[in-house]
Amino acid sequence: MYFLTQLYHEFVRMAYPWKKILGLTFMAGIVVSMSLPTEANAGACTELLTDGGLESGAGWVAKSNNNHALFSDSLARTGHQAAYLAGTNNSADKLATLLKVPQGPDSVTVSFWWQIQSQDVKAQGDALAVLVADGKGQIQQKLDELDNRDLADHWQQRTYDLSHFAGQSIQLQFLASTDADQATDFFIDDVEVLACRMNE
Repeated sequence: MYFLTQLYHEFVRMAYPWKKILGLTFMAGIVVSMSLPTEANAGACTELLTDGGLESGAGWVAKSNNNHALFSDSLARTGHQAAYLAGTNNSADKLATLLKVPQGPDSVTVSFWWQIQSQDVKAQGDALAVLVADGKGQIQQKLDELDNRDLADHWQQRTYDLSHFAGQSIQLQFLASTDADQATDFFIDDVEVLACRMNE
């Protein structure tokens, strides 16, 4: 009996450092319960765009001074089509969508995938600007600008914070322009505007 008592005390002594980590509960010399720590929920996000995949063009306004369609199946990251801006000399193309940024989420971000192909690789002459405008179209912030020197033979992603526009109606705009020499193709796909809440 003495041997069994000593064995139990030695077991408890060795297991004690794990008591808080594993949630061990001792009673009458045996482990009667064990609760492992659970991972906190990552939270929930709401997509604010109707057609971020650019499959139908729903919710988007597309304008081109050369009157060509800005949705194309020539190069898509996912699905059947993507936005295809410029592609010819002297282009001025605009793709825009209006959305309401809610108040309350812990974060609001916009992300999109892009790819650029160009004949002009020496000097900047063609550009794609990513802008935030107010509901009337007045520019509030330039999120980024890519140009013909940002050549990429694979899709890349950019992400930006929109939390400071909480409670406002905004336009997300993609503006592409080219000069008169050696055209550039700007491709955009899988646009997301996510409003996320983090669970405690």
